Amino acid sequence: MNDTVELFGIPILNSTRTQAVEKIDKLFKHKQQTKIAFANANLINICHNKPSLKYELNNFLLLNDGTGLDIAKKINYGSAFLENLNGTDFIPFYLEATDYKLRIFLYGASETSVEKTKEFINSKYAEKHIIVGQIHGYTNKTDSDIVNEINHVSPDLILVALGNPIQETWIARNLEKTNATLAFGVGALFDFMSGETNRAPEVLRKIKSEWIYRLYKEPRRLFKRYIIGNPLFIYRAISEKYQKATK
Repeated sequence: MNDTVELFGIPILNSTRTQAVEKIDKLFKHKQQTKIAFANANLINICHNKPSLKYELNNFLLLNDGTGLDIAKKINYGSAFLENLNGTDFIPFYLEATDYKLRIFLYGASETSVEKTKEFINSKYAEKHIIVGQIHGYTNKTDSDIVNEINHVSPDLILVALGNPIQETWIARNLEKTNATLAFGVGALFDFMSGETNRAPEVLRKIKSEWIYRLYKEPRRLFKRYIIGNPLFIYRAISEKYQKATK
């Protein structure tokens, strides 16, 4: 049975979070180097204007993130995704549920956030995982320097927190140069894990609308992404359905 659906020419996993962990564990067991990203409305909108990113994402394992993806799937397939696999919730679940003890490298966010994230993971998952290296996202180091640092400590997993699409492009162009097996693009995860940024109230998380709180906190930076981007994404989802119908 095919466990992916295609939206906007991009295959996206349709599974529960437990099934997603099992899939990733299987890939890790066989040492199959895998790029993983969380597909939200913003990332898909960027793909529309950046075909090179769309091409890169076709080589990723993509997990659905947010209400926008649910609406797009309902429009095109008649039902929502099985679960919302947003990175802020999925990564902690994955670290708890995986069968493997992982050596983890952190790349991205501010120097404070990445340091506190290291402390958080080493404390919370002390018996299971270990942070073997870190580089903040404002470094002047070249990609080659970063790859060399990663290879020096031989991690199993790289968490890349540069925001999309920068983190996805970095993974697409650099994971194969490293000796790591898995890489996730994780957005603002380090800011949340470190406590530098508060998450939305639980009621907004439950209805998959955490973006409302983020817009409230950062209106200037996120106005275009959400107020313009979300309706545009829905329009594109409707257009895709009718384009398929006329073929």
